[in-house]
Amino acid sequence: MVNKKRIGEYLKNLRLQKIKSDGKKFTQNDLANELISNYNCDISINAIGEWEKGNSLPSPENLEKLAEIYNKTVDEILDAADKNTKNYDDIYFLSFITHYFI
Repeated sequence: MVNKKRIGEYLKNLRLQKIKSDGKKFTQNDLANELISNYNCDISINAIGEWEKGNSLPSPENLEKLAEIYNKTVDEILDAADKNTKNYDDIYFLSFITHYFI
């Protein structure tokens, strides 16, 4: 099941982690401008705000564009989680169990 609120928070965090060439964080206006200038996509700051609040989701086409901008996959955005992160506590625990009890 798609959790719009969680996806919205993830999108906002991705945007805030993106740093512009001047060292400042990426704003909603910066994102709108990038979508307009680089992807010929007419999107408003209000729409981006609605995505980030979890009130609506980007269209499939916009999801693909966001994935490219943030260097993520569409699945990562829809899951609101990076695929390359691992919980090493779980891995070490399973290794310990396997080594000592099996």
